[in-house]
Amino acid sequence: MARSQNGWTVLQSPPPAVTVPGTNVRLTIRPGDVTQVLSEVARRFHSEVEPIDQGIRDDWGWAYRPIRGQQSGFSNHASGTAIDLNATQHPRGVKNTFTSAQERAVRRILASTRDERTGRQVVRWGEDFSTTVDGMHFEINADAEAVSRVARRFREGIDDDMKASDPVRLGTGSRIVLNQPDGVITYEESVAIQTAAAVQTIQVLTDFMAEQRRANAQILAELKVIRANQDNQG
Repeated sequence: MARSQNGWTVLQSPPPAVTVPGTNVRLTIRPGDVTQVLSEVARRFHSEVEPIDQGIRDDWGWAYRPIRGQQSGFSNHASGTAIDLNATQHPRGVKNTFTSAQERAVRRILASTRDERTGRQVVRWGEDFSTTVDGMHFEINADAEAVSRVARRFREGIDDDMKASDPVRLGTGSRIVLNQPDGVITYEESVAIQTAAAVQTIQVLTDFMAEQRRANAQILAELKVIRANQDNQG
């Protein structure tokens, strides 16, 4: 049975396409634990590095083909264990297509795929290839057991509630105001900012109402004086 470069069996027909959470992008990825891991990588790439659903079809998964630039041996795409994200922005062989902030974000994502038993990340980035760099490329770099452990951790961590450490991407304006070079803050920080803004808004309204009451009292006092003068003149 044919195997791809990372040791996973080759799929001769495309696996089912899955939608990357939070996007309209669909990728053909090996079903099961591999889908769990690589779709999470793609989801976080979209959220923390750069959007992948900008109307350009340059995000791919399965492809039945040999390793690029070689006459033999199957690519990891052939086993459905590799994905390419924003390929037109990060062409194979082109270096430095990511900013420093983006690279730090990618490193955080890769670190989250670390298998606690082996201490190794189960996803490898093409930017780290020793031959031809491939910044668009992310591939499984571990056996099924290690991938299963990481996938299980991802599944157990998925729920409807935001966690304090979950990343929240800022808009350009907010990024400038908050002096946050990565454009990402934690959910806890975003809640603190929203709370502070709400408190400030309440304080502004309270001050306005107090000032309005003082103004009304002054108007009533002046009217009282006017009426008294009119009575005296009458």
